[in-house]
Amino acid sequence: MGTEMFDWIYDLSTQKIVIVFCAFFIGFAWMGTVFVRPIIRLFVRRQAGLNDILSSFLSMYGVLFGILLGLIAAGAFQDRQEVDQSITSEATAVFALFHTVSAYPPPESTELEAAIGDYLKFVIETEWPALRKGTATPAIDGSVLELKQRLTSFEPKTAGQEALHGEGISQFFSFLELRNQRLYNATDGIPDIVWYVVILGALLNISILWLFEVRLSVQFVLGGILGLSLALEIALIAILDKPLRGDAGLSPEVFEHLYQLVTTSLAQ
Repeated sequence: MGTEMFDWIYDLSTQKIVIVFCAFFIGFAWMGTVFVRPIIRLFVRRQAGLNDILSSFLSMYGVLFGILLGLIAAGAFQDRQEVDQSITSEATAVFALFHTVSAYPPPESTELEAAIGDYLKFVIETEWPALRKGTATPAIDGSVLELKQRLTSFEPKTAGQEALHGEGISQFFSFLELRNQRLYNATDGIPDIVWYVVILGALLNISILWLFEVRLSVQFVLGGILGLSLALEIALIAILDKPLRGDAGLSPEVFEHLYQLVTTSLAQ
């Protein structure tokens, strides 16, 4: 399951999330330059070629850490794409089920169509806002139970209805599986241990700058640039890590479009 380390940041806007990370890492770089660097300089005596040694070490460390961040960001982006695909697949399964139940004899067809409309309304108006806030939602909603009850209580009277009903039952459980997958993905994310490595690695990366023999103004500039670069990369990973959280989360647009089709069909 995903970490809760940064769970609180998703209550902020995307812009504020980026600002928080930038303030933290740039602040760490500048505070260390003012308060920690003088102490370190007491223990690190002047040495010929020290800056060259540090530059080589920082370059090597930066490449390795950059590869790590790139792999994590790519993995988070891929997970987001998979969640987006699962949302589309769920909506497609619901749409297929709607078309199947519309072929049922009345009044069962009307009741089943209405139950699907209730489910879509629940997802859009209740479940999605809860997912954006990180509030747990039940795996089985009342509208899903009602749809299941109406489907299972239908008794086919002809061979054609029996075949149609079998297809409807199959589509229902396929949709239910995709729904459960979406709910699981809503809480999944990067493990804590990975976040610890990322944060500590970024802070160590910044700390190396304090060993350079350069003017204070140069230290502030280099620390600000490095802190900003790391902050933007890590903020991006944090935002991608929770595909359904916050204002940058995936939208229920495909469900909204499907709900319009269903309500239009019911109104006819």
